[in-house]
Amino acid sequence: MKTNVVVIILFMVIFSLNAFSQVPKDSAKAKEHFLRAKAFVDEGAYEKAIIELKASYDLDPLPNVLYNIAVCYDKLHKYAEAVKYYNIYLEKGEGESQEKKQKVTERIKELKTYLGLVEIKVNEDGAEVIIDEQVICTTPCSPVFLETGEHEVIVRKSGFSEAKKKITVVSGENIEVSISISPTVSKETKQSAEAKEKPAKSAEKKTPVIEHGKEKRKPVSPAVFWSLLGITVASGISWVAVGAMVIKKDREVSEMSTTDPEYKSARDEGKKLALTSDILMGLTAGFAVASIVTLFFTDFKKTGKKEKKLSLNTSTIVSKNSFIFGVKGDF
Repeated sequence: MKTNVVVIILFMVIFSLNAFSQVPKDSAKAKEHFLRAKAFVDEGAYEKAIIELKASYDLDPLPNVLYNIAVCYDKLHKYAEAVKYYNIYLEKGEGESQEKKQKVTERIKELKTYLGLVEIKVNEDGAEVIIDEQVICTTPCSPVFLETGEHEVIVRKSGFSEAKKKITVVSGENIEVSISISPTVSKETKQSAEAKEKPAKSAEKKTPVIEHGKEKRKPVSPAVFWSLLGITVASGISWVAVGAMVIKKDREVSEMSTTDPEYKSARDEGKKLALTSDILMGLTAGFAVASIVTLFFTDFKKTGKKEKKLSLNTSTIVSKNSFIFGVKGDF
C-alpha cells in the first residue's frame, strides 16, 4: 500500500513538471501568468501560484492549468479544493492522456479518505448555502466534501431569516446537516397585526394603579410590606441573639490557654458563630431595605376603608360544670 502511494506521488510530480512546460500559446498574457506561477511553485509559494494559474486559465482555459491548480492545493493540504479541481480537470481534459487521468482518479480516491462528505438539507428550495464564507450551492444541494475540522454553514434566501450553524467534520465520515429558515414578517404585516391587537388590549380589565410622582405604578398589597417587616424583625432578633453568643464565646476563648485541649474546638465554634452572625446581619439589612422600598409602593388605603373591628369580651360562663370562653365579634 505504501509503495503504491509513493509511486502515485512520484507520477504526480512528474506530470506536474510536464504540465508546467506546456505553456499556453494562444495568449501572451496567459503565458506570463503561467510562467510566474511556475516561478512561485519553484519557491514553494503555492498560494501565489494558484492566483497566477487562475488568471492564466481565465485568459486561456487549458486543462493542464486546472491540473496544476489542483496540484498546488494538494501541496497546501487543502484536499477539498484539490479534489474539486482534479474533478474539473477530468471533465474538461478531453485531450489529456488516459494514463494521466487514471493517476488523477486514483489520487482523488485517496484524498477523499481525508475528507468528510457533508449533505446540507434545507427546508426551502432556492436558498444560497455558504460554507466558510464561500458560496457552495443553491438548494437543493448535492453532498460536498469538506476538510476535517469545524466549519460555519450559512443559509440565505430573500424574504427569509438567515440561519447559521457550526458543524464538525471528521475525515472518512458522512454527515447530514438539517437547517430550517423561516419567512420574515414584513413591516406592513407587523403593523396590521399590532392594529388588531390594540382593541383586544383595550377591552381587557385593567389592574388598578396608583400614581407615584409622574408614573403610574401597580399598588403593593399591605400584606407584602408587613411580611417583609416581620421577617426583618425576626432576623434582627436572631442576629442580636447570635451576636451575644459570639461575644460570650470570645470571652471564653480569651480566658483559655492555647494548650488547653478544648481551645481549638472552642475557637472553631466561635468562628462558626461569628459567620452565622454576619449572615444574619446581611439578611437583616437586606430585608430592612426591601421593607423601606416596599413602603413607598404600598397602598394602605386598600383595606383602610373597611376595617374589621373585633372586640374580645372574656366571660366566664358556667354551664353544666364547664367553662366557656366567649368571643363577641362585630364585622
